[in-house]
Amino acid sequence: MPIAPAIISRGYRLVVIVALTLMAVLVGLGHRATAASWSPPPPPLLPPPIELHTLWPDVLPVQKVPATSPPGMKPLYSTADWKWYQAQYGAQARRVNYEYLSQRLKFAAAMLEQAQRETHRGRTRLLCLRVFALCFQSRSGSPLAQAAVSRYMQVAKLHSIVQIAPIWQMSNLLAYLAATPLPDRHRYDILAEQANVQLTLQLLWAGQVQAAYRVVRHLGIHETHTVRANHQLMFEMSVARTMVHQTRRMIHDLKKQYRLMLAGHESAAMEVYLYATVVSPRRNLRDWILHRWPRSSVGELDRMMVACRTDPAECYRCARALQSQAQLLPAGILRNRVLFAALQDYLRYLKLPLDRHNRVARTLSRIAVQQVVEQGARPNPNINPLKGLVGMPHPKPSTAQPPRPIDHGQNK
Repeated sequence: MPIAPAIISRGYRLVVIVALTLMAVLVGLGHRATAASWSPPPPPLLPPPIELHTLWPDVLPVQKVPATSPPGMKPLYSTADWKWYQAQYGAQARRVNYEYLSQRLKFAAAMLEQAQRETHRGRTRLLCLRVFALCFQSRSGSPLAQAAVSRYMQVAKLHSIVQIAPIWQMSNLLAYLAATPLPDRHRYDILAEQANVQLTLQLLWAGQVQAAYRVVRHLGIHETHTVRANHQLMFEMSVARTMVHQTRRMIHDLKKQYRLMLAGHESAAMEVYLYATVVSPRRNLRDWILHRWPRSSVGELDRMMVACRTDPAECYRCARALQSQAQLLPAGILRNRVLFAALQDYLRYLKLPLDRHNRVARTLSRIAVQQVVEQGARPNPNINPLKGLVGMPHPKPSTAQPPRPIDHGQNK
């Protein structure tokens, strides 16, 4: 009789060992499946946001540290330019801060003369900013400050956010301070609004939506009668405000689709793909989506777009696909840009010579061109208010005092 409990306990131990073995095998298979299906996280929709204060140069009379710039952007001048300035003017710049205004203006005039002769762009920008910092707060120094702004604009580049930002900062200060003569203040009101519009659009195209929103809110500061009389500028200011509002709404909607895409929804990846391809090129994000869903409708559309770039005969199919995808998008910037991409493909297809194989497709393309235009096909706005100013000499400031009336003894 005592043999039965021993047999039972032995069988129980055997069952436990088999169960533990099966659990270990299943856990190992689960880990392998997880490792096989794991992929790196996708790139974000927008680049890392920048700190807006890093765009504004130091306009204190004595600058103690080199200029800061947002990560990934080229600074106004290099470290070598800063060392050159410290070697040439550093000691005198620190000493002139404690001297009379006449000595400060004399030193600023010498630096401005050097900036006019300088051929190195980085050194010229640094000298112009230092001249402006020494002179803009005094009425007698305002002509030098305005000449420094003029020289800076000759060496600035429109595609650089870091180089456009000081134009707004300096023109904003000159238009705001009473030390600037009144006729010049009216000119700098216009220049400040133009630089604001240009800086806002550059930030939007760089993906810095929050920074563009904070910059465009300053448009109302200098909206004087002189600015309101400039109808072209008022239109550009309205476009900048509208672009910021629509872009923020588009990003808000795309973030929802981005979260759904992370959860594995293939349908949500189409909007993110169109944004990363048509609106704001994000190659890493596009490649991640194609790697995740290579055989989906996203991959098929990408193959058509790639084929369209090399073979114009494929543009009709690609345009039809883009137009049908745009019908599913909400009204806004994303839909308008996708329709415009379809419009470009239709127009490219219509440039092919007519033959018996593409007669029907060409007729349908002409009809579709009118359709996509009516549906809202819009490109990026071609607004560049500073194009006629940057790189050209600025008008000389009106520093001459009005003539005093001559009293001939008639008004005694």
